[in-house]
Amino acid sequence: MKKCLFVVFVTVVLSVSPLTFAGVSVDSSPDPIFAEEVVTFELTSLPGGSEIISEYVEAGFSFSAPLGISHKDNDTQDGINPYNGSAYLRTSSEPYQAPLTIQEVNGSRFGIFSIDLADYSVHFSQSSPTFVGYRNGVEVGRNVFSTNSIDFETYQLSDDFRDVDSVEVLEIGYAIDNVHLQVVPEPASMLLFGIGGLLLRKRKA
Repeated sequence: MKKCLFVVFVTVVLSVSPLTFAGVSVDSSPDPIFAEEVVTFELTSLPGGSEIISEYVEAGFSFSAPLGISHKDNDTQDGINPYNGSAYLRTSSEPYQAPLTIQEVNGSRFGIFSIDLADYSVHFSQSSPTFVGYRNGVEVGRNVFSTNSIDFETYQLSDDFRDVDSVEVLEIGYAIDNVHLQVVPEPASMLLFGIGGLLLRKRKA
């Protein structure tokens, strides 16, 4: 009897559709609960221009700095500023836009896998952005990268950044784009979907 009640409970929970997280509906299928997101900084429209904004939010992730962060659209190639055909963020010294803090808007843990980096401009080059990952206020990872061109390059972060609740970038004078991130499921969610997967396998058998 208890076993039957348990199966009914799990079936009912799994049948609730769809799950919603950070304003995004997630299908309750056996696929990964949270897909990898790519933040492209395209949501703010400033054709051909740039502006200092207090915070940028996309795909449930927040990017902010104490004195704002510079957002630049990228529709022209002038040989002075980075160019990859899309918008990006960059940090300057006036005002001093560091550290850049990356967080999930609901405070969930997440992984950050790779980013595209370039120099701020040909006049402000050779930066060394330092990425520091934190979990529960404790540093768990540190990666230092070096930019030497206004051409964007992709950099991979170490496995230490697979389960963090915030990331700080301690340097200025760089541009950042195409940030690959993924929310880390809570243990309860992992258990629930694990049970659901087992039930589905048993049903198919």
